[in-house]
Amino acid sequence: MTMVLPERDRYNLPKKRLLAQIRILYGGRVAEQLLCDDIDGGAENDLERATSLIRSMVTRWGMSENMGPLAYSPNEETVFLGREVTRSQQMSAETARRIDEEIHRIANECYEQVQTVIGAHEKELRAISHALMEFESISGEEVQTIIEGRDIGEQRRAAEAQEKARREQEAKRKANEAKEQEESIPDVGPTDGDLESGGEFAY
Repeated sequence: MTMVLPERDRYNLPKKRLLAQIRILYGGRVAEQLLCDDIDGGAENDLERATSLIRSMVTRWGMSENMGPLAYSPNEETVFLGREVTRSQQMSAETARRIDEEIHRIANECYEQVQTVIGAHEKELRAISHALMEFESISGEEVQTIIEGRDIGEQRRAAEAQEKARREQEAKRKANEAKEQEESIPDVGPTDGDLESGGEFAY
């Protein structure tokens, strides 16, 4: 499943951003076809979301040049009093066919664009795949490092060395604080009265 973090709250999405989001959703399946010998059902959610967005663009938001700035409601069947079925005819069979063709056209265009982009960056994609197999997770900065053709192993080792040094400094600081605190406690010994009385005392 492909997840996209929102940069800010959005109440309306422009057409260009919707098409970009659809292409992102197709990215996983295209990469799977390119890198693997077979495909599986892992892209189910991505395909459902992409199809839903395209259908809404065509039938609800008037974002299809071929279908025009219209909202199309699907034909529905309603059960009346549990016995009779009434059919609401909102569009003709010809209109439904054109809608299906338009959905397929937009989907195929987006899919082909993704294939072109990912195919042009197959080397980088394989490098990212190998990095994920080695490190399990990588940051956005590390992805950019890989795209630039640099090895993130050195970057990871440098970051790990910095983290190790930071932890050692923190442990040393705490040890010094504990030592200073211990030295600040006065050493209280037996008083003259204790020695004269011969009483027992304990430290």
